Amino acid sequence: MRSSPAEQPHPALPWIGELVWEPTPTTESTPATCRLLATGSETETLATRLMTDRPERFGASGTVTALLMETDPVAEPAALAHVLTAVHSLPSAARLFLITRGVWTPGADVQAVAKGGAGLWGLAQAVRAERADLAVRNIDLDPTIDPLPALLAELADNGSETASAWRNGQRFAARLQPRQPLEPPATPMRLIYSAHPEGEGLGVRAVPLERRAPGPGEVEIAVIAAAPNFRDLLVIHDRFPATPGLGADCAGRIATVGPGVADFALGDPVIAYVPNGQGSLATHVTLPARLTRPKPAPLSFTAAAAVPVAYLTAWHGLIERAQLKAGETVLVHAAGSGVGLAAIAIARLIGARVLATASPAKQTNLIALGIPIIGSSRDGAFAAAARQATEGRGVDVAIGAFDALALAARESLTNSGRLIDLTRRGQPGEIDLDHLATQEPDAFARLFDAVTEALDDGRLPPLPHETVSWNKSVQFPPLKKGETEQLPQLFHRQIQGRTPGRVCLRLAEEPPLALTGTWLVTGASGAIGVVLAQHLAARGARHLVLLDRVAPPSERLAALNAQGVEALPAVLDITDESAMTALFAQVHAEWPPLTGIVHTAAITDDAPLAELNAERFAQVFRPKVEGARLLDRLSRGFPVRIFALFSSVVSVLPSARQGAYAAANAALDHLARQRRALGLPATSIHWGPWAMGIGHSMGQRAEAVWRSWGVQPLTEAAGLALFDDLMSGDSDPIALDIDWRRYLVQMGDPPPWLSAIEESDSKLQTSGESQLPLTPETLRALIQDTVARVLGHAEPTAIESDRPFSEQGLDSLMATELAATLSTALGIRLPGTLVYNYPTLDALAAHLLTRITPTAPPPEADVTINAAHPQAAEELEEGADDLLNQLEDKLASIDRMLEQNR
Repeated sequence: MRSSPAEQPHPALPWIGELVWEPTPTTESTPATCRLLATGSETETLATRLMTDRPERFGASGTVTALLMETDPVAEPAALAHVLTAVHSLPSAARLFLITRGVWTPGADVQAVAKGGAGLWGLAQAVRAERADLAVRNIDLDPTIDPLPALLAELADNGSETASAWRNGQRFAARLQPRQPLEPPATPMRLIYSAHPEGEGLGVRAVPLERRAPGPGEVEIAVIAAAPNFRDLLVIHDRFPATPGLGADCAGRIATVGPGVADFALGDPVIAYVPNGQGSLATHVTLPARLTRPKPAPLSFTAAAAVPVAYLTAWHGLIERAQLKAGETVLVHAAGSGVGLAAIAIARLIGARVLATASPAKQTNLIALGIPIIGSSRDGAFAAAARQATEGRGVDVAIGAFDALALAARESLTNSGRLIDLTRRGQPGEIDLDHLATQEPDAFARLFDAVTEALDDGRLPPLPHETVSWNKSVQFPPLKKGETEQLPQLFHRQIQGRTPGRVCLRLAEEPPLALTGTWLVTGASGAIGVVLAQHLAARGARHLVLLDRVAPPSERLAALNAQGVEALPAVLDITDESAMTALFAQVHAEWPPLTGIVHTAAITDDAPLAELNAERFAQVFRPKVEGARLLDRLSRGFPVRIFALFSSVVSVLPSARQGAYAAANAALDHLARQRRALGLPATSIHWGPWAMGIGHSMGQRAEAVWRSWGVQPLTEAAGLALFDDLMSGDSDPIALDIDWRRYLVQMGDPPPWLSAIEESDSKLQTSGESQLPLTPETLRALIQDTVARVLGHAEPTAIESDRPFSEQGLDSLMATELAATLSTALGIRLPGTLVYNYPTLDALAAHLLTRITPTAPPPEADVTINAAHPQAAEELEEGADDLLNQLEDKLASIDRMLEQNR
């Protein structure tokens, strides 16, 4: 006999997941017409253009309502309120598109270019929960190209996807899945080039590595992260001579120390430059200790692996060769490359003016990073643009891989301008790091010291980078010339030319960080803030800034002091920019370097969508979103290693009465993506409810809702252990204690974005038939007893058989709990709307009897409205329209009654 869900073991908890994007084509059908609605002046312009260009598809009416979200973060609360006004006006079964541009990063694109608008994705989850009669789809359009083709494709798609994103003409769909663990090589390995007799290009394959013990003056590094270089791509495509290995940058820990090495010890975190094609894409690298430096403290190992080649090249070119000075103007060619971004950071450090070129695909992203783009890097028109930008004078220095555009670069210079052409191979003036590292060790040492010191003290920022974890896809067979489709993600993103910065390969898990320096905790007097501060102290943090509008009690400060912790209570409003600026100035002047920020400050607003307005959105946004944005701006000059944001699962899972809170958390998640696009550390953790904090303050009603869907509050111990695991990540994980079997039962028909969860839970019974040997009498008794317990009656006989449950005190929350309890008891899937379809004990018992009796014929009109997929109503048999209308009237009546009783 198949065991019921109640008899099956509960899955390992807590659950850690992530939101990923999978390429998913649209399904062709009859194109719909679209009613376009703007939420502000910015989107009004786009809506007008679309309606003018394609009046047959876009207009003041249509079968689909599409709301275009503003990207101005200041206007976001008002825009969200505008969205709700439109939502409230929609009839049942309407199709609703909620549209943003540049909010997400599908296809592993590291850039999130939109300044705001992400709150719409969180609000959509509340809309799905409270307006289950609507077919809601979130769409994130590519901000760099014309949105019309993508919109037309979505209008012609009648599929069940609820969240899609477009980049470079390709459509991606959101999927929630368990976090994929890193699969490091089980034995020492390295990546090398592989040739094929008939291939015109080279492939890459992993081969066993024979570790070499370091000789005198050498060290062996256990590599945690490494980065391929542009030279590797040239080699793959037969445009540069092959070398023994791939990559020249890496970061890791000292594994072995050779004779005569006094500067390093076992376990020291380091970065290294690996010369002469030896290759850094390996589990271990042995090299001279003089080519290694202590890892800059503010950088993770992955971020550190992205910097050596780029910063060493740019510093040597601008500072040592061109001798760039404050007040001069520098032209950075191909600014989206690692060297280009490093050159911009160095120029800004010394006070020079920056002008830049970039490929068309990267320009929008770079402008969003605050980089002044004057033209394309693909043609010589930038010379005239540079002279125009300098009022005819020209630039003082031009740096980049100019190659055939060297003449245009010279034309952009002043009469005494200096040209640093990175393509001058074997010619006077070339920058050859291999030569410096091996033939001019003193000069290389000074160069490496200057770069790492500036990174260590925060004067230079980390570089934008994308992280790819080691797996089988890092190797691929030899390619024919021009082929890129088979290239793994490690190289393909560089070929596409849309990813500014570097791509890094992570070969091992990053070790736990030592909690040195000063740590700032916001919301420090809240329940979670209190336990987090205590936890940080227990883990070794000795300098804590406790920020909250409420002062911590003196006994709490005394307890911290007794542990050897110096604690600074900062009693202020996190959105007060002047007070916050003064606080950061005080920390800078009087405290150790600020290395960790944990943002827990938040308020919630438990209210239905009908009660939300712009002010209520703004009230929730202030501490969580505006406060986080201020922390981001003020901390830019500090060596921050951890920037951990406390988000909520309500921004990624449907949740009723949490519209403003869900929107604020989605905006918070977007800030983390923006920081990572800049190469800055950030993770936004989508927490399930904790047993304390916001989860506790939402009250028993909210807790009962969570439990009915299989979600249990996280214990303090579980939450803190998860925090240790997740705080230094480079993604936005989801962490909650959930029984997915029960959650999926409540969903009834899980949407595509939960397909990975459903597939991973193969034990979930989906046949729709119970295996429990129940008679009609015992089934009726079970239902009556369950209803009585849900309503709080001591005796089952208190439940009347022919009186609607709603008239006996059953509200929507209890209805959900009842369905979940019966699902578990009977081992069958039952939707949360069960009692709306079968509102009395008699009707419910008769229906469930047909579900648990395999030989019984199906009911003639078994109508189930799925809370996650209202389009399921369209699958009703022909002739059920009258029944559907009656059901909608009944649901509306119940909703009005429940609203009056709140």
